Amino acid sequence: YTGNFASLMGLSELTSKAGEHVSGIEVEGRYVVTYRLKQADAAFLPLLAMHMLRPTCRSAGDRYSDTWHPCGAGPFKLEPNGWDRGRELTLVRHEGYFRPGLPYVDRVRWTFHVTQSSQSFKFMRGDLDVYRDFNMADLLRFQADARWTPFGEYEAEKQIGGDAMNVEMPPFDNVEIRRAVAAALDRDQLRLVRAANLRAAGTPVPPSVAGYDPTLTGQHHDLDAALEHMRRAGYPYDPVTKKGGYPHVVPYLVYKQGLAEFMGQVVAQQLAKIGIRIELRMVNYPTFIALRGRRNGAAFGAGFWQQDYPEAGSFLEPLFHSRSIANEDSNNWSFYANPRVDELIDRARAEPEESRRLGLYREAQEIVCDEAPWAFTYYYRWYVQRQPYLRDYRSHPVWSSDFTRSWLDRALGPTAARTIFSKDALANVLRGRP
Repeated sequence: YTGNFASLMGLSELTSKAGEHVSGIEVEGRYVVTYRLKQADAAFLPLLAMHMLRPTCRSAGDRYSDTWHPCGAGPFKLEPNGWDRGRELTLVRHEGYFRPGLPYVDRVRWTFHVTQSSQSFKFMRGDLDVYRDFNMADLLRFQADARWTPFGEYEAEKQIGGDAMNVEMPPFDNVEIRRAVAAALDRDQLRLVRAANLRAAGTPVPPSVAGYDPTLTGQHHDLDAALEHMRRAGYPYDPVTKKGGYPHVVPYLVYKQGLAEFMGQVVAQQLAKIGIRIELRMVNYPTFIALRGRRNGAAFGAGFWQQDYPEAGSFLEPLFHSRSIANEDSNNWSFYANPRVDELIDRARAEPEESRRLGLYREAQEIVCDEAPWAFTYYYRWYVQRQPYLRDYRSHPVWSSDFTRSWLDRALGPTAARTIFSKDALANVLRGRP
């Protein structure tokens, strides 16, 4: 995360080992820390609230070590042996939390690598208090049941998805081809792949993030415009005779067993209507990430990003600024570089006045939507179902979960099965019967 804090005085000296401390950080009292910046940085305050800058104990030492037992100032702390790598994490109440009386619960336990069906059965038994990773059938069932809807909610939309086109590789080195793709995709149809979680999108900043502009036209479905862009690119296509179009099959990189696998199939059908044939190239997720971030690793494929901090720059800078390009592990998956976009993003980050900053972000988004290094297609929103006995739980707009004020209603107890499912019905579900 060092690159996020380049404006902090003395940071470059520390990272280059020319100094032992960050000169721009000064402790001025028990509760006062002063940060001095080399230039104005509108992203610094939201970044200051991110996890990588939380206070830690002196016992942590000067460098991170995987053997260090984490300590900090939050409402919960890691109990001894509370981290079982790859299996579960248990946090307990932190008696030193600065808000007296909080948190209410003694502990919170997360378990990992539990299949969706197992999570469903655990939730129905009352063994799981919060349910977030649904299969589609269960999600639709809970959303349609009036007895459960008071205990469910959508998290803030802070994730985008679409199709990233590598502007350094054919045919996407031709801006008209990219525009054709962006216009050919029917976002209302694509969102039906997972209608309970997706909303149609045509811009790079999701609605819950500062810098989202609902008046921005962005990208939208227009088949006639897509065909015109294909003609301008030099590859006219006749949808009646199905002649013409781009003459080569384009590999579309996608990873197995995920939303992108199913979205890619619909994308293939839609692009065929303008004479672009794609072939899904199925790989595992680590291979997908490696190829997407490698120069000339993939011409076309699924794209997605989730906010790091709640500002438009959290999307525009890593995805579309030229300094985010690298030969390996590039965040800029499209390898897109536009000096004007770079300038607008940089000016926005240095602009303390909000209305002017948002205006700069808007102009940057207009250019990106027009030049289409990505075809933006959806905003993703997670749905969270909680048990009736879990009180005062709310999704957090930046962090996914916050249990600081949650408490368990002992009078109700684990009542999921009794509330919704009869004993016999639950037993049949667990046996795999209808």
